[in-house]
Amino acid sequence: MADTVYSVQQLLNPPTYDQVKEDVYLRMIAAGFTALRSYAPESLPVVMVETESQSVYQWGVAAQFQTQSGYNDLASGAALEELSQQLYADERLPGVKAQGFLTLTDARSQGPLTFSPLSTAFSVGTGGRQYNGVVPVGTPDNVTIPLGGSAKVYVQAAEVGAGYNVGEGQINTFVRGRLTGVTVTNTAGWQSDAYGASGTDPEADSDLQQRNRTKWGTLPQYKTNTMVPSGYENMA
Repeated sequence: MADTVYSVQQLLNPPTYDQVKEDVYLRMIAAGFTALRSYAPESLPVVMVETESQSVYQWGVAAQFQTQSGYNDLASGAALEELSQQLYADERLPGVKAQGFLTLTDARSQGPLTFSPLSTAFSVGTGGRQYNGVVPVGTPDNVTIPLGGSAKVYVQAAEVGAGYNVGEGQINTFVRGRLTGVTVTNTAGWQSDAYGASGTDPEADSDLQQRNRTKWGTLPQYKTNTMVPSGYENMA
């Protein structure tokens, strides 16, 4: 029996499970099993069709992954990460959690109020993006809001992402550790002090692909007087 030859595009675009199963049915019917579709779903012939279809479908998924893993311009997701690690010694940049300070104010003159930032969490409105209280190195374990006054509480986004770099006044709701009579907000510049950090998204496929391409572009021109350590590493 002749080997089946697949194009790169076919390997990159395998059929869905339903398409595979339909093809198996058609081939079985063409082979003489004309009553196959009339069997009950739990019958042995139908179970065999399901088993064969699952095997063929999984082969297609695996072939797609392996094909993507060989082409920087075509790979995506986990396949691109594997290619980047093995061929370019690059890792996908994971993204950063936003961090900054919130201003808590004793609006009803209930203070002084002392608490641990770790006991608190806040959000953008009800059910919005969440920020958890943290204690950065060099800051006190506890925070005290004076009577009728305000105090800073440092927070970190619950997840990585640029979407957590919200504008002034958007973080305004207690999620955990509510304090009676206390309001919360993020003022202008809430991420700009020494403990602040802008959130970033995980590196996109297109950016990782470009870093891979650029890495080979940094190879030296085979002149010993221009060689640098990174050039040797990339060449290896």
